[in-house]
Amino acid sequence: MIEAGNSNNQKVIETHPLAPMVKMKILSIYYPEKYLNIFSKRMLDYFVFQFYGNSVSRNISLFEKQRLLLKLKYEDNATKNWNNIKFGNYFYHLFPAAYKLGEENQFNGSKNYKAVKLEQIVPLPPREDSPEFPVAFNKTAVKYKAKNPQSQKRFISKVDYVTKQKANLDVGELGEREVFEYEKKRLAEFGNLQRQIQWQSKKSDAIGYDILSFEKDGTPRQIEVKSTTDKVSNKFSFIMTENERQHALSLSNYWIYRVFDVKKQPIIYKIKNPLKDNLAEIIPVKYQVNVKIKK
Repeated sequence: MIEAGNSNNQKVIETHPLAPMVKMKILSIYYPEKYLNIFSKRMLDYFVFQFYGNSVSRNISLFEKQRLLLKLKYEDNATKNWNNIKFGNYFYHLFPAAYKLGEENQFNGSKNYKAVKLEQIVPLPPREDSPEFPVAFNKTAVKYKAKNPQSQKRFISKVDYVTKQKANLDVGELGEREVFEYEKKRLAEFGNLQRQIQWQSKKSDAIGYDILSFEKDGTPRQIEVKSTTDKVSNKFSFIMTENERQHALSLSNYWIYRVFDVKKQPIIYKIKNPLKDNLAEIIPVKYQVNVKIKK
């Protein structure tokens, strides 16, 4: 068992006769750099659900659940250098409701967890002028594989464009505010850079992106914010103007920040320019029509 843990032999680990929780506890003690200090099924189920929702089956092994959580650690610059003990403890800080799962409620002499519901509880920033640090993750774009155009049917229905435009503006501004505050927190230890962060779309839409921020070495980071009230997804679409597209193709450090669930529990996916290298599928949906009338 210990040798299998050292060599990451998942098959041997999973078929070993010890109870799953005991196995994971042993592995986390012997190899804290490889395994989390979270080994109960209900805790792993809870934390995996916070980030992956129903896209991950609760029937996968504890080994796989730990691997999914550790994947999040290495994808985020803020946590990738943490040890696994600190990272595991961070989940309880991030989701204090998880403590309820550890309470030993007694009923007829045995633990009763039936009253505890598995709910997705993402930290909710207060809706104030300066929101709390939202949950954010670095993500990498991959090649978008479009469906067969022949199988896609487009339906045209009547749209209240005035109402839709107002709703889009409200959602867009909420998302930009979240990102603006997030960037100020991200650069909190770099006061000179933090003071230079600009909410560009407040000045003009002609600038071509929404937020001007910086890398920690001072390199400008141009951010286009695309917000939605939808829940987190690994595949999504948004509308982009031609001006925005041109800037995306010309700027060397251009980022898309996708803000999900912006009105309730904002989660930010930070994606380094997905328009480069033809990773994104770009579909023209609007046209400017120029007409000249004969005198």
